[in-house]
Amino acid sequence: MSQPVHSVLSPHRQRMALIIASIVAQFALYVVVLVQFTQYFVYFYWICVGVSLAVSLFIIANTIKLATFYRREEIAIMKMCGATNGFIRWPFVVEGMILGLTGALVAFFIQWGLYEAVSRLILQTNGLSLITVLSYASMAGNIVLVFCGVGLVIGVGGSVVAIRKFLQV
Repeated sequence: MSQPVHSVLSPHRQRMALIIASIVAQFALYVVVLVQFTQYFVYFYWICVGVSLAVSLFIIANTIKLATFYRREEIAIMKMCGATNGFIRWPFVVEGMILGLTGALVAFFIQWGLYEAVSRLILQTNGLSLITVLSYASMAGNIVLVFCGVGLVIGVGGSVVAIRKFLQV
């Protein structure tokens, strides 16, 4: 028959090992919950991006619709004088581009200000000393290019949708 194996740890050390094991298990549970929360946050983020894109397209399309309605007499005169469809449509596309770029630049500078405020708070808080904060200026070039590109696409997309729907040339 096999003999019971005696522990090499004293009873005090066995209790300490059990306490440490339970603490590690508790932290593992926190990590699992944090990962699940992060996944839900990513889903929520993409839903917010989709809603923001739809709202932006709607606003730009309505702005172009109002511009075409306001200039309907000028458009009618241009048609009577023989203006091509592109000659009539391009000013509205350019207006959409300008609206998209303006919105992108405003959003970029708001994000810059918020990033600087949050990074100052992180640096002032002693408990968050493990976090390394990058300067926004080091990333600003790439970020502004992305913002301007997305702003142009949204602006042109909104104006094209509005022109197709409301400007019959």
